[in-house]
Amino acid sequence: MNTRSSNPSTDAAAADALAPGEYRVCPLTKRDLGREWVVPNALGGFAMGTISATPERRYHSILTVSLHPPVMRMNMVAAIDELLIIELPGGPLSVRLTPMRFVGAEPRESVCIRFEKTPCGCVWVYEVHAGTTRVVVRKALQVADGINSARVCYAIESDLDCRMEIRPLLAMRDFHGLNTPGMIASEDLVCSQTDERARIDRSGLAMTIANAGCVSRKEGSIWRAFAYAHEQDRGLDFTEDLYCPLVFEADGDCSIEFALDASGPVEWDANRATKESRIGAMVEAAISNATGLASSPMDDQIRGAIAGLAAAADDFIVRRDHKSQSSSSVIAGYPWFSDWGRDSMISLPGLFLVTGRVDEALGVLRTFADAQRDGLIPNRFDDREGEAHYNTVDASLWFVHACAQYARQTGDFESFHTHLLEPCIEVIEAYRRGARFQIGVDPSDMLVAAGNEHTQLTWMDAQRGGVTFTPRHGKCIEINGLWINALDQIGSIIQATDPNRAEKYRSWSDDARGSIRSLMTDGQEGLVDCLTPENLARVMTWVRSREVRPNQLFVCALGIELGDEIGRAVVGVAENQLLTPAGMRTLSPNAQAYCPIYSGPLMDRDRAYHNGTVWPWLLGAMCESDMRVHGFDEHSRRRTIERVCSLAEEMKTGSVGSLAEIYDAEPGQDGKHAQRGCPAQAWSIAELLRVLVMAAD
Repeated sequence: MNTRSSNPSTDAAAADALAPGEYRVCPLTKRDLGREWVVPNALGGFAMGTISATPERRYHSILTVSLHPPVMRMNMVAAIDELLIIELPGGPLSVRLTPMRFVGAEPRESVCIRFEKTPCGCVWVYEVHAGTTRVVVRKALQVADGINSARVCYAIESDLDCRMEIRPLLAMRDFHGLNTPGMIASEDLVCSQTDERARIDRSGLAMTIANAGCVSRKEGSIWRAFAYAHEQDRGLDFTEDLYCPLVFEADGDCSIEFALDASGPVEWDANRATKESRIGAMVEAAISNATGLASSPMDDQIRGAIAGLAAAADDFIVRRDHKSQSSSSVIAGYPWFSDWGRDSMISLPGLFLVTGRVDEALGVLRTFADAQRDGLIPNRFDDREGEAHYNTVDASLWFVHACAQYARQTGDFESFHTHLLEPCIEVIEAYRRGARFQIGVDPSDMLVAAGNEHTQLTWMDAQRGGVTFTPRHGKCIEINGLWINALDQIGSIIQATDPNRAEKYRSWSDDARGSIRSLMTDGQEGLVDCLTPENLARVMTWVRSREVRPNQLFVCALGIELGDEIGRAVVGVAENQLLTPAGMRTLSPNAQAYCPIYSGPLMDRDRAYHNGTVWPWLLGAMCESDMRVHGFDEHSRRRTIERVCSLAEEMKTGSVGSLAEIYDAEPGQDGKHAQRGCPAQAWSIAELLRVLVMAAD
């Protein structure tokens, strides 16, 4: 008879404790089985997959590690094959717990009946009926926090004799790549083994596999022609081979640990407790910041949404090793993004300040300040070598905004003046005198212009094959809202210590604000999205964009005073043409370039990326603009709460415990906007959390 062990080190139920941010899925439907989850390790690495555990992306894994946190990521263990063998009078019954997809063959039906996710891992419950008896297998995955290691525990409950054969399927490759068919040869991987530990080497990359409660033997097989459905849908290479070095056999409870060879031992219970305590403190801080909460049924809903969003916020905060020092940074989205400057700065108030992680917020700002070059902070760090790329016009202005928010919300003006003031001033002065990528202030109107028809410097930056899908070179509305905001914020902070510079910034701000009023207002359409330069008969003119986009919302959300009439027009046109339950469209359906569905090959997807596709993070600017325009009255606050709480419910039906990067611009037959892009995105979580707490304050 197989029973659950009482040994906590191998008990699959150990990862089953309820914690903030947990989401249950029961009973499971076919749609549920395809939902994705991610459990990060705070280093840039993660485990990720589907509820069925069928790997559907090249990024799905039991363990992806970061060799240089948070980048240089390697997919070590892509999947695990579990064969349950039940001894029956008529002969053994064999059942595979995890369906696998191979070229030309669909995966078998899943026997998973329940799935649970906690901040530290996942639990699957499988049920197999054999005659009148059922066999239940519980599998628990725990991802070590701050260590490149993961553990999988199994427990079998049955009155029948059962055993399992467990085969880890290794990728041991760059997580962006694939082991294309024929790439792996068994002689390329060296496996050295003792009774309870094995070491596998592949081209200088090494990992260890330890087990408890198992008997292991070498296998050295290559599993060929795995097929990844999501990669195929994206028009990418989608097949690969995986390597199985060992097979583990167990007739009771057991555990298998995977680790980057350089990782130290893990105290699993203590590791879990530390992470759960950290997330609990984040939830408590976020709820305490919503000081307007009282005791009513609606307030319970708000508390639940804040708790879920605050718990999810922890996923994106990672360690960054920079110049022999460790600090904090923000992974923009899982699985494929690294830490981007724009995303980090936009996300910082929601991820760090609302949740009480203020020391790490300062660390993020100092990391990017230290990487500043010629007045620009990095657009992103490369995912392989960690080198910085600077091709952005807005990231540096968002940096100034984040620095000012840090100072004002924490009251830590000493750290601001010591570490952040000079980098902020350098941004402003660089833009005024002219910076790379044709970034500079036009002295005739004091508006910032940037780029040319071949660049993609704003957040609407899709470009592929020499095609810039959303050309917004020239004077963009959100860039100039951020420019005025930078002048106002820094000018105000330095008024007492540097009054001459403060007065200069105030003058520039007044001129730029007046230019927006005179050059970029558009009646009932709100504000012009962009002024684009055009040479006609050797005379430079600025052509007004006729497209309705959400970028104008940032002017209102940042509190740039342009008059009540303009503010109400901005909010009105956004609400009428751009607002959806999943967030804001990036282009009005009335535009000729509108693309309602994000699907097909990469060129088609990039064309739709900012030409209709819905982004949840933009709901932050929409809600704050609505509240500001209406003086933060009860009705505007209530609209924000309803919109955010409604979208937060997607965390229970879409990505497990998170929010996706983007959604289709039009609903499907089920009435819902289909989830697309990254299954978990930092600013989707951060901006919703920020404005929800603001509305409930």
